[in-house]
Amino acid sequence: LQNLIVKDGIKYGFAVFQFFKNGEWQQVLVDTRLPYNREIKTPLYGHCADPTEVWVPLMEKAYAKLHKNYENLNGGSLAEALVDLTGGVSEKIYLHTEEVKDAMENGQLWKELRKYFQAGYLLGCANNKIDEDGNQEEGAGNQGIQYNHAYGIMDIRVAQGIQLIRIRNPWGYGEWTGRFADEDEAWDDAKGLKEELNYDFNPDGTWWMRYDDWYNNYNRVYVCKVFPQNWEQYSIIRNWEGNSAGGPYPPDVDRDETTGVHTQLDTNDKWFNNP
Repeated sequence: LQNLIVKDGIKYGFAVFQFFKNGEWQQVLVDTRLPYNREIKTPLYGHCADPTEVWVPLMEKAYAKLHKNYENLNGGSLAEALVDLTGGVSEKIYLHTEEVKDAMENGQLWKELRKYFQAGYLLGCANNKIDEDGNQEEGAGNQGIQYNHAYGIMDIRVAQGIQLIRIRNPWGYGEWTGRFADEDEAWDDAKGLKEELNYDFNPDGTWWMRYDDWYNNYNRVYVCKVFPQNWEQYSIIRNWEGNSAGGPYPPDVDRDETTGVHTQLDTNDKWFNNP
């Protein structure tokens, strides 16, 4: 977080942030005027839990300026946003492919997620759902998980022999209502588990859930690998030309990816694809 704040000039009416965009860190200067909701007396969009802090709406304003307006921040790509904020490398894992199903059943997926978490990588998940016409579905599953909404993964651990994942809804409200939801009777059956996890029941948008429930209620997991400061990165920016540049890789479009309506794919399988 400190890496994103280049200059705190709030008492002078400005702040400077930086984001990793298009392969390089770009600085963004903003003033401290914020869109405000007079009815509930909070910033109109993102805001801090502590009303005396303003770094979240200011950073959001800078990010919106980088993308021309606030509207362009609606939806978008979680994987790309994680890269913008960290300078890391992200990947998206489709949880219900045959390969990942096998990894789930033989325990390899759990080991990989634990390894990523212990390495300090940023993790998120979502349940992307579209209707027959290819449009994003609104609403939530019958146990509270919103469709087409990004969630953060806060912790992954085994306690009392139970594989558990802690999830956070960035809205700060709207929680899981299944096993191990706040006040669920599963906590009564696992005596001492709440104390072992140092967990309190609060309507704060965070909760624990069993690993198998997590897998059954989400279909995407996002991993952003953040590298140590002593690593160096080299980028070469140029056009890929010649016979090997066979056109764009066929897109797999869901909520967190968009493609232009004029995109034309080279479907000749004799070409190499530029990924």
